[in-house]
Amino acid sequence: MPENKKFLVEHPGCGYCKVVKVILAPKIADGSIGVIDASTQEGMDIAKNNGIVGVPDCLELDEQGNYKPCSIEDLLPKRPSAPVEIETSNAEP
Repeated sequence: MPENKKFLVEHPGCGYCKVVKVILAPKIADGSIGVIDASTQEGMDIAKNNGIVGVPDCLELDEQGNYKPCSIEDLLPKRPSAPVEIETSNAEP
């Protein structure tokens, strides 16, 4: 069974997939996120059997080793929830 629990479902011809893969490159490289290539027969079968109708998308493994859908946002780095204040050097007192 794979070590990673979450998977990016992608296709090499998908422009958005390429962008997401760049963002996720560190997590893909360290093995914390796996990649399922929907252009292969195995990847296409996994995607189809789990209700994936477009890419990029996300699947995760449960405790029994079964795939279940997750949100692509679950894979992406979290944004700050509060606005970030930026100080300017030429601000007047």
